[in-house]
Amino acid sequence: MNFVAKALVIVASLFLFSCKEKVFTPQSERTVSVQGRGEVLLEPDSVSIIFSVSSESWDVNVATKDAATRMTAVQAALKDNGIEEKYISIFDYSIHQEYDYTVDKRRYRNYIVNNKIRVQINDITAAGNIIDVAIKAGANELSDLTYNINNDQEAVKQARLLAIKQAEDTAQMLAGATGAQLGKILTIREYSNNQPYIETKRTVAASFASANDSTPLATGIKTVSVSVEAVWELQ
Repeated sequence: MNFVAKALVIVASLFLFSCKEKVFTPQSERTVSVQGRGEVLLEPDSVSIIFSVSSESWDVNVATKDAATRMTAVQAALKDNGIEEKYISIFDYSIHQEYDYTVDKRRYRNYIVNNKIRVQINDITAAGNIIDVAIKAGANELSDLTYNINNDQEAVKQARLLAIKQAEDTAQMLAGATGAQLGKILTIREYSNNQPYIETKRTVAASFASANDSTPLATGIKTVSVSVEAVWELQ
């Protein structure tokens, strides 16, 4: 047998050995995959409110001037009642003319000027009074009120730990039910790109009525929720 033939025999032998390894020694890893969810309830510590000043007139200059005057008064009233300027922002301003369609033409009506302002209130007990102050100063619409948690990082950490603990307990139960033991954890994944899901539950109410009978509000409870999926080895 010449050198080339010997080389071919060696290569063929290595190929057959490799195939034998892949075919007759497959990985037979036993695992259990479970999900866990952790929730932490928090009371909101701030509230964001969007007020609007809407003015209407056939003369667009009259409408814009009236809206500007009232919005200036609203901002001043908010500052006078303890809201810092950095927590006040005007984020939307629009002018449009209303019209109706008649049989043969479009009939124009008044101009509408809308100016929206967002206010963050870090003392929730003052929210009712701030609403009254803004309305008395000239705001004529409240389009959004949202309770927030300024710092929820500790709650997120607790929710993660609870989610992992629930997943581990479930895995232990499933393993024990099948006569196996839980081995090492192989993978773990958190849902929602590591962002907690937050919802408002209107289960706890707080009335902020004062001597001046300010607008009462119900804060509710925030739920910070984290979900995980984990895989454990079975022994």
